[in-house]
Amino acid sequence: MVDVRQIRQTDSEAVRALDSKIQGDDRSVTWDTYVERLLSIIELDWLQYPPWGCFVAEDESGLVGFLLSERQTTAYGLPPGARIVAMAVVPSKRRAGIGKQLVGALED
Repeated sequence: MVDVRQIRQTDSEAVRALDSKIQGDDRSVTWDTYVERLLSIIELDWLQYPPWGCFVAEDESGLVGFLLSERQTTAYGLPPGARIVAMAVVPSKRRAGIGKQLVGALED
C-alpha cells in the first residue's frame, strides 16, 4: 500500500537521495537547478504550509516517489495550470501506479 501526501520539510533529504538514484545520460542539465530550488523553499524554517503542488509517496520501506510542481504563469496567454518540474519513482517500484497516484494528487 502506498500513501501519497503533501511534502514536508523533513522529506527533503529522502527526496535528494531518491533523485540521486535516477541520474542518467538523458538527465536534463537544468534538472538539478529545479529540484534544488524547490527543495530550498521546502526547507525554509518559517514555512507554515507545504509548497503547493509538491507530493511524496511512501510505503512501509519509506519514500518511494516524489512529484515537484509549480503553478503555471498566465503570461503569454497561457491558461492557469500546473507545470511538473520533477518526478521520480524508485526503480524497483515502477509500473505499480505510484506515478499515476502522484499526478492524481496534483490534479486533486
